[in-house]
Amino acid sequence: MQLSVSDIASGNIKGRKISLVELEEITDGRGYLISIEFSNRVPFSVNRFSYVFNNKNQGRLAYACLRSKQLIICLSGKLRVKLHDGAEDCEYWLDTPSRALLLDPRVWLEMHDLSDDCALVVLASESYDADDYLYNFNNFIQEGKTNEKFSWQNNSSTSGRN
Repeated sequence: MQLSVSDIASGNIKGRKISLVELEEITDGRGYLISIEFSNRVPFSVNRFSYVFNNKNQGRLAYACLRSKQLIICLSGKLRVKLHDGAEDCEYWLDTPSRALLLDPRVWLEMHDLSDDCALVVLASESYDADDYLYNFNNFIQEGKTNEKFSWQNNSSTSGRN
């Protein structure tokens, strides 16, 4: 399923919170400025800041976080993001730094078709913990079927947002 901006802005794939965050872009003769005030645009405390660049379109970015919320910003270039909630999937192109993808935990994320100039920033609610990550899609699906806390139907605890 291909998502539009309004689909993502509405925030759900079967109850999983996926939101599109519009970032204010200020322009003048000197160029562009986007400033993110965490208290206004990021609905979690940022504990980790990561960036990805020079990926050579390896498509190596596929995972789900069990506890961490993420805000993903494509600073330059573009990429195709595939998301899966355990029941259905969708995809979206990130191709502007003025729009960010906000993900609650327990959403499978794959990044594909990264352009040569693609540079990403990922803000995360949790410090790095290897146990927070699933890197195998089949394990992700199985975890949703067997772990009550992780269950696809148990969505009420995944987000403090409305």
